[in-house]
Amino acid sequence: MVKKISVSEFLRSARSSFLLFPIKKENRQRLYNLLSIFILKLITLFAIWLLVLRIFAFFRHAFLHNILERRFLSKGDIFTHTYFKFIDLFCGIGGFRQAMEYVGGTCVFSCDKNRNARLTYLANYSEEPSKNILKIKEEEIPTFDVLCGGFPCQPFSLAGKQRGFEDSRGTMFFEIARILRYHKPKVVFLENVDNLVRHDNGRTLEVIVNTLDELGYDVHYKVLAASDFGVAQIRKRVYIVCFLKSLKISFQFPEPFSSDIALEDFLDSDVDEHYFISRPDIVLYKPDLAERVHTTYRMGYIGNVGQGRRIYSTKGLSPTTVVSSRGPAGGTEAIYVNGRVRRLTPNEV
Repeated sequence: MVKKISVSEFLRSARSSFLLFPIKKENRQRLYNLLSIFILKLITLFAIWLLVLRIFAFFRHAFLHNILERRFLSKGDIFTHTYFKFIDLFCGIGGFRQAMEYVGGTCVFSCDKNRNARLTYLANYSEEPSKNILKIKEEEIPTFDVLCGGFPCQPFSLAGKQRGFEDSRGTMFFEIARILRYHKPKVVFLENVDNLVRHDNGRTLEVIVNTLDELGYDVHYKVLAASDFGVAQIRKRVYIVCFLKSLKISFQFPEPFSSDIALEDFLDSDVDEHYFISRPDIVLYKPDLAERVHTTYRMGYIGNVGQGRRIYSTKGLSPTTVVSSRGPAGGTEAIYVNGRVRRLTPNEV
């Protein structure tokens, strides 16, 4: 007859006999030691395996990064590692961030005063930037390798009053200088309208360059057009790239290359009806193009020829978008597609 026992009695019996198999007391400690050593070896092997994968990923990314960048940097290392940290000042909706993350960067801080820009940035990157740079102390910003900043362009733009440093927005560059003075990052990457080079007969840019030089940076600047680098938009901007003098970096800007691109390459196939404009004052004074051109081709207007009212062929390039533009087409201007006039969609922009 089999004796029935409870679960608790079974467990006590198993524990006392070490899983139902009697083991002499003097051998039990030896077994415990062997099990401990075996588990420790498994953990060690697993850690080594993770380390090997990490090293492989590091060198793979470093190799690709080097292939992309070696034509621009002829000597010296900017970073001690491929993955670097950057901050995104006056970040807008995140154009700088998209490019920097593409080459291995990690954003550790961002800020922008415009509420709608911050909300769009939040939608794009799942984090909302800080608000006002004037209220941010230098020591509150985490350490970083690269400072990126598209400081406000309105004071220097031909579309504005060009008051320069007399405009409060024009003094935002000195907030950048304040942060540079405290953190001394290895690289500074700034962007602004091309008229900054000519503003106040070049004196504005001279102040900026001299300030960066006094902060210990080698300064390189050049006006580049997005359309010379595979972008279907006429957008000239001055890019200012700076390296700490101690790094002894020899830098050159990329050379333009030709491409057969046009606005029509980036259009959505299914566009909601509310983007189309049907008005009696639409004027088309040129026929549409039969072949592509590597420039803008304006062929009409809506009501008058002011901003946000011009009509362009999609077989050419887009003009520079102006966020503050009004009119039926807003800052994107209008395009002529299959016999109809419409605005660009957010995805196309």
